[in-house]
Amino acid sequence: MVDLLPSVVSDIAGIVVRAAREYFNASGDHEDGNITLARCCLSIIKRPHAAITEELNLIAALPLLKEFNILMLPLHGEWRYSCDFLPQGDGMIGIASRRHP
Repeated sequence: MVDLLPSVVSDIAGIVVRAAREYFNASGDHEDGNITLARCCLSIIKRPHAAITEELNLIAALPLLKEFNILMLPLHGEWRYSCDFLPQGDGMIGIASRRHP
């Protein structure tokens, strides 16, 4: 086995995570075949990596959505990593309430 430089592993992990996110976003529910493909992408790198572990944890948690009768998967976007998505959301609620009194 070739020991790669940490920066190379990080670059490869980024590519793998982006591919997995594409499959995730194309899935309809947690049992969709695209979720399996996303998991396969993430299993390419055997060395522990924080971003890959985070994605695998997200996929592992998907069945919980069904328990709460949430049938559609959330789109996987950068918003979930951003601290300022809440003010944007509040603004959207304000806009919606002005349109629908």
